[in-house]
Amino acid sequence: MPCVPEPLLERPAVRAERVRELDDELAAVVDAELSEVDPVEQVRADTAEARTDLVHLAAGTEPRRGGEESERGDEEAERPADGGEAGRVEDRSGAEDGGADRVGEARRPRVLDRPLAEDGLDELEVGEAGQAPAPPESEPDQELGGENRQERPPAGKEGDERERADHDLVEARGARVDDVRLAVGIGYSSLHFGKLYQDSEPMASVYLSRLVPGPVVAELERLFALTAFDREQPPTRTELLSGVAGKDGICVMLSDRVDDELLDAAGPQLRIVANFAVGYDNVDLGACTRRGVLVSNTPGVLTEATAELTIALLLDVVRRVSEGDRMIRRGKGWIWSPTFMLGTGLRGKLLGVVGLGRIGSEVARLAEAFGMRVAYTGRSGPKAGVPYPFLTFEELVRTADVVSLHCPLSPETRHLIGPGELRAMRPDAFLVNTTRGPVVDEAALVEALAAGEIAGAALDVFEREPEVHPGLLALENAVLAPHVGSATHETREAMGMLCVSALRAVLVEDRCPENAVNPEVWRA
Repeated sequence: MPCVPEPLLERPAVRAERVRELDDELAAVVDAELSEVDPVEQVRADTAEARTDLVHLAAGTEPRRGGEESERGDEEAERPADGGEAGRVEDRSGAEDGGADRVGEARRPRVLDRPLAEDGLDELEVGEAGQAPAPPESEPDQELGGENRQERPPAGKEGDERERADHDLVEARGARVDDVRLAVGIGYSSLHFGKLYQDSEPMASVYLSRLVPGPVVAELERLFALTAFDREQPPTRTELLSGVAGKDGICVMLSDRVDDELLDAAGPQLRIVANFAVGYDNVDLGACTRRGVLVSNTPGVLTEATAELTIALLLDVVRRVSEGDRMIRRGKGWIWSPTFMLGTGLRGKLLGVVGLGRIGSEVARLAEAFGMRVAYTGRSGPKAGVPYPFLTFEELVRTADVVSLHCPLSPETRHLIGPGELRAMRPDAFLVNTTRGPVVDEAALVEALAAGEIAGAALDVFEREPEVHPGLLALENAVLAPHVGSATHETREAMGMLCVSALRAVLVEDRCPENAVNPEVWRA
């Protein structure tokens, strides 16, 4: 990280002359920075104009554009408290213009006008009426002496007086090009009118175990010293253990096992594990809690996406869509007939939801749009205010036309659907699983499908991902998807940003995130 510049702007009058001398150096730096991001002429013009504005702002003068030679009067145009109309400035002309107020033309947005997040700037502090904040009364600016308290010179001479005052002050502290690069927002963190600075606190270190959407990576790089395993395939165990070593925070996927071995490899400074999933059965929560490591997940943001895929899989299996697709791709001859490729409709059928949480509730809502009836079951019993009837698990399995699984994976729910439950289901019923693979005994499901004990199954998750039981691959009444329940651009980015939010809360803001799984760690 570059050295921390001393404050450049510490008083209303600033050393403008020295800043101008750095113009050539700045231009070279700006060109180098912009060349890395494939700039266009508009960006160059904006940067140059922002630099000019900074120089005039530092000198306390107004920039002259388009050959404008008239001097402003003593009164400066005040900026409205609420920002006023963007891009409009009020120019009060001197006596030479007849003393009439006129409104300047709307200028185009410049670099410093853009949202701060786009330029890597965190904050903008402006004093009253847009002026630089004055020094505290207890710390008077000794260098200025009485210069700023003298009466203003006659109109037309204030520029010369101001330049002479700035020249007297410029040698008190030599400005560096880093200061000016900071001022135009190239790669530095903060801009203040009245003070430019770069935070001196070192960035916390974070390890990311997989390729994630670009905006998520960009935000992680902005906030942390990031080490990323930027491939879709997971790291080997050795690579994972090496990657987490010495990190303050880690962002892992559901296929990454977080246990005592990994926590030992990371080291005692590890403060947070951000799990890129709603479920956290890949994390030894007890081990993390004992070591004071906070764990977060990504609830809420993938509800709609996963529910939509559940309905898509249901429609696929009951209407034999994938089966027909495979038949056509094999080149098998076919022709329409009244009895060809018959499936099952959804209207009037009973959907049995196992686990009426966020996703289960959304699946129920969507199923009602297709005319389905809904019942549900859960370990906690009936829920207040739910419009669907509650059934025991055994009754739901026995009576439902479709059993849809939405419970978390736990020791109690592992193989929740086994040989007995499959035999209890109706022979014309369907099973849909978009929760966790081990909730279903995969070998028992293969036997039930092959024997016709149930009509079909649609799975987005598998017991030993990415392995799939070979028996499922040969069955026409099995619809298989590669764990894409939350796989939309919007959802995966939102999940990543929840991980970023949790990491930022712990490592930057020193607070417990809202999506903490073990918040008791923070209270301890």
